[in-house]
Amino acid sequence: MNEKSFVEIFCDGNPIIGFGHIRRSIALANFLTKQNIFVKLSGLSEDATKYLPQSDYVTGKAQICIFDSMIGIDSRIAEAKKKGKITVTLDWFGDTVADINIVVFPHQEVKALKMSYVGFENIIIRDEILSLKPKKKNTGWQNVIVSIGGADLLKQSYQVAEFLCNRDFKVTVVQGPLTNPNLTTKSFHVLHNPDNFPEILNSCDWAVTNGGGCLFETLFLGIPSFVLPQTPFEWRIANFAAKKNAILGAGIENIRDFSNEEFEVVSKNGMNLIDGQGLRRIYNIIKELL
Repeated sequence: MNEKSFVEIFCDGNPIIGFGHIRRSIALANFLTKQNIFVKLSGLSEDATKYLPQSDYVTGKAQICIFDSMIGIDSRIAEAKKKGKITVTLDWFGDTVADINIVVFPHQEVKALKMSYVGFENIIIRDEILSLKPKKKNTGWQNVIVSIGGADLLKQSYQVAEFLCNRDFKVTVVQGPLTNPNLTTKSFHVLHNPDNFPEILNSCDWAVTNGGGCLFETLFLGIPSFVLPQTPFEWRIANFAAKKNAILGAGIENIRDFSNEEFEVVSKNGMNLIDGQGLRRIYNIIKELL
């Protein structure tokens, strides 16, 4: 590896596409940096840039460009290729094909000029979650976290929280960074983008979440989850997990009472889906390209 070479990661996030791309790009940048790979992390929009950590810019020219966004990067991939850079995309199904495409779930045909990597083994679990030990759940299953992604696109958090409160669950709604904290209630706790979210998540008995990064974190931690998909992509992931009996169910109209046995089975099956080695695998891919 040429020590003057480095990787530039481009990511995006907003209330439309959510916060997951930003969160996992930060996790990837941190991991690569710890492995002595120089990294520059860049936002594709003003919305994304304001949520990225401040860091010193790396001087020189990036040898590898990694793109993490579900829309709007065709021209950027093409531009990077014209400049002779190696292009890597994360969960990309657009028209412009990159050299390497790393995909968690094949929503559509997975295309790459050189190599594609497909499967849940590529799921990025951030260090803050990896460092936690799965909490031994009690038999009461009363403490519920409602966390529907960074933006709660369909605005379902409060509706499902009220439903659960009426069934005597102890509910905490955790709003993501792209939501507006504009509602107060005495029925349940509301937290807005807490710094200690991983610990809060790991303290609950079960969760209601979206079908993206937060779902993956609950699966890894063995937290039974009911899924409220916010996009067609998330519905496909939820359906896949449901076939593995790794979630409690999906769709707000299907939420119901669950038995202790259901909680226990889903917890075990969820943990079997994700091993937490996604960052290491992606690092190995990048290392071979440098």
